[in-house]
Amino acid sequence: MVDAIDNVTAKIALLHACHQRGQRVVSAMGAGGRMDPTRIRVTDISRTEKDPLARVVRNELRALGVPSGIECCWTDEEPNVLDPVVADAFSCICPNDENEHHTCSHRNVVQGTVSWMPAMFGLALAGTVVNRILARPVLSSDRTPPTDQPRRKKIRGNARLRSDAVPSVPGASLEGL
Repeated sequence: MVDAIDNVTAKIALLHACHQRGQRVVSAMGAGGRMDPTRIRVTDISRTEKDPLARVVRNELRALGVPSGIECCWTDEEPNVLDPVVADAFSCICPNDENEHHTCSHRNVVQGTVSWMPAMFGLALAGTVVNRILARPVLSSDRTPPTDQPRRKKIRGNARLRSDAVPSVPGASLEGL
């Protein structure tokens, strides 16, 4: 199943239903306000970051008992800030100013997107589906999650090489370092 639904409630309902049925699904997260196609990733929803749509979906799914197991296409690019002039010029197009789900004065304004980002997300989704059918790895999704790997110790400050940590090379010396 490929999910490219923009409505958050419908997206969550579809993803939850797929998860309950054991149906594989790959879901598009937020491309709005992004411009760099090289930052697109395909990972489990639990590994998404910097994506407001993915955060809402992840939190809602977690509340429904689905902390992981949903493959997502997303970008680690920070969303561009919405132009305040454009945001202030927003006008509601609802036939009635209020309905059971939203009011025109209290609603989220969704970021627009450049033409190539939805297309790139679609290509990443299609490539993921084809590679899954062929039982081939999808690079960013099939990496071992960082929480399963031992953490590397970071070297801070002016760390010096220890002579016992460097393999000996005939004729080489560490004196003067």
